[in-house]
Amino acid sequence: MFIDSRTVVVCVPAATPVEDLVDVAGARLATLGLTTHGPVGHFVVHPGPAPRRFIRGKRRPTPTLTYGGPIRQLDLAGMRHGAAAHAAELWQLWQQVVAKTPPARPYWSFEDRHYEDPQRWPLARAQLAYTSQPRYQAMAVYNAAVHPVHQLSTDHLEAFQAGADAYTRLAALAAVPADAVATVPADAVAVASGPPGWFTPTSARLADLVAYLTLANRLLDSLPLDTRLAALTAS
Repeated sequence: MFIDSRTVVVCVPAATPVEDLVDVAGARLATLGLTTHGPVGHFVVHPGPAPRRFIRGKRRPTPTLTYGGPIRQLDLAGMRHGAAAHAAELWQLWQQVVAKTPPARPYWSFEDRHYEDPQRWPLARAQLAYTSQPRYQAMAVYNAAVHPVHQLSTDHLEAFQAGADAYTRLAALAAVPADAVATVPADAVAVASGPPGWFTPTSARLADLVAYLTLANRLLDSLPLDTRLAALTAS
């Protein structure tokens, strides 16, 4: 996934008081069996002073990051654009790092072997076969030699191999919904999302990630501008 931490975006009806936003979102995730660990600075606000009540935490990558608020105050288009620009740079770097290595098979293909024949393909053997591929190893060696800020996530290997255009578009699609999207089943949110109001990739396959991001972005783009969004870390 393009967002490394477990971040869940919760869509909350506009009638929810701002001071109750985190509690309402957390209660919704609790009904899904998730434990929340507090709000996280995830959204970018539109240029200009951000309302202080929407800013949480003393340490933030930028003072314009917020854990949530009404959609009309959040720069979702700017988030997508920034993610795509960063991904384009990462893909160019990745192409240089893995130059002349053969295409790698994604991890799920080895995992499938394990489930189909666990005696012949124990999980440890499947994992070793995946990480022994030259392209994976080139990324791992690069990551071991540079500062973490420049890391090339091996979890993105299948997406990297889809090409520069696909990788940057995926990054843009993942910028807002993050790892999962939940809706509070009330008002227009429930109507827009439909039951059960929970969206997340069903597996690590790129096809399942694309399916999730397609649904999640359609939902988010369909919501009224006064709908509140809240980003929480959860497990």
